[in-house]
Amino acid sequence: MPDKKSITAKNILYITLFVFIHFVISLIYSSSIPDFWGHDAIGHLDSYNFFFQRFLKIIHNSKLNLLEKVYNILNLFEARNGISPANWPRFTYFLTTILSLIFGKYWVTILISNSIFLLILSISLFYIVKKIIDKDLPAYFTILFILSSISIGGSSRTYILDFPLTCMVTAGIAALIATKSFSNRKFSIIFGIISGVGILTKAQFAFFLW
Repeated sequence: MPDKKSITAKNILYITLFVFIHFVISLIYSSSIPDFWGHDAIGHLDSYNFFFQRFLKIIHNSKLNLLEKVYNILNLFEARNGISPANWPRFTYFLTTILSLIFGKYWVTILISNSIFLLILSISLFYIVKKIIDKDLPAYFTILFILSSISIGGSSRTYILDFPLTCMVTAGIAALIATKSFSNRKFSIIFGIISGVGILTKAQFAFFLW
């Protein structure tokens, strides 16, 4: 995550525009050639669908009060509930579920979910490059290169956990730099939040950040 000296609102606006253009291109591409049906993606789609159905069942249960609903939703994140055969962490499924409640349960919602992670990656990468070079233009070129790459650009059009993991690890590195050896309390807290979300995205987050 950025600090005020390294990234501005104008930078974030441009980065968001880049990601939005990438989203539109992915939307056009995926409408004719869906990338959601690889072996790994199908497994995660099944897990997401199960998470979504369990989530709906909880929030529509009139016998539960608000606290009970929150408690049951938190229980969906536990490995023992059997949502996924591999027992992967469920933050990505949770994010897609929330977006599905807003935009509907369509394949476009998956692209929106991935675009959120892609925006996190882009802002974090911009911050890291800006810290190294201290110029906007090389940072923008880095973002454009990443968005057009096969590994990142292609991964953002499918539904696997490696892509959001990459985004959260990058955000974790940016936040770690911004803590200034944990002397900055604000970014130390942000780093802790990112670490928690990163581990809930995929447990390997801790390994890559370490």
